[in-house]
Amino acid sequence: MNNIRINAMDWNKYADAVGDVNLIHRFDGSAQKYGLRGKIAPGMYIASFVQGNEPISSVKSIKFSGSVYDGDELIVAESSKLGRGHDYVFVCGDDVVCEVRGVKFGSRSGSGKPLDNILHTYNTEISQNRINLYLESMESEDREKCLINIPGMFLASLSAPALLEYGSVNGFTGVHATQSFISYEPYKSGLVSFLIGDRKDKGPLSFFDMNAIQDDKIIASLRSAVIGREM
Repeated sequence: MNNIRINAMDWNKYADAVGDVNLIHRFDGSAQKYGLRGKIAPGMYIASFVQGNEPISSVKSIKFSGSVYDGDELIVAESSKLGRGHDYVFVCGDDVVCEVRGVKFGSRSGSGKPLDNILHTYNTEISQNRINLYLESMESEDREKCLINIPGMFLASLSAPALLEYGSVNGFTGVHATQSFISYEPYKSGLVSFLIGDRKDKGPLSFFDMNAIQDDKIIASLRSAVIGREM
């Protein structure tokens, strides 16, 4: 088990690195409008603490079930099962706030399936400076040794700003509930496009399939669920 102290200064670095402009992560007043007691840490920031110095090829599921505030201390329990990857549970007080299941390290081969329909395209420019800031937000001691293809959770984190942009254009808002991803090959500096496919609503959840594209190749496939509402 590990203990992690979470603070807003660090998660602001994370938000700057990945381009997360959600105001509930920046300002108490914005968060309080949604019934929160203050600004909260981005869910994918918490999940990113599973990132070590190896590539992450896939994550079966990330589930966000609680809010993390400035100054909170998290206890992280880790387990692994042969062939099924590593599982991580983040606990704050008596509450489980995040579960990351089926993390597989190392590289993989294969390619993603193209999406049938495209609802929205989110373009972002990746640089080594953004990667360094991302690693700094988690106080990674080895960030200077990391290659740009190492932080798979950085690539997965770009799903959040992609969904935010989709929502702002399409009159939709919500809370990131779950995330999964499969990485097919390392990414590099330069333009990455996130293609958002059909939206499928099931009860309070809206599901979105995504492909990350670089140099006309699908480098990752992702699936997000959002507890959302029309604006």
